[in-house]
Amino acid sequence: MPRESDSVYSLTMAVKKSLKDRVGAAFTPTELAKKWTALQKRRNRNTEAFIAAGRGDERPSEYLRKKDPLSLEALSIFDDATALESEARKYAGPHYREVLERGAGWGR
Repeated sequence: MPRESDSVYSLTMAVKKSLKDRVGAAFTPTELAKKWTALQKRRNRNTEAFIAAGRGDERPSEYLRKKDPLSLEALSIFDDATALESEARKYAGPHYREVLERGAGWGR
């Protein structure tokens, strides 16, 4: 059982408290991976909708400036992905992709 004086334990608890204070709950790597998977499904559906609408060749620099429903959904997905990557990067460092894709531990 870790003691509160243990520096690793203290750092872990501080990180969890910081997350809980900001978002209402501490995310585990598995929770971040689940959110990432759901976001990828949204992204795939949005891409398919762009293709079905004959807009599959548009670049993000073009459609992210538009105000139609497909573009607004793409912007929402982009913002959510950025926030999720940022959250994972804070706690996993350079290994944040592993957290998002596999639910691996914080930087291990």
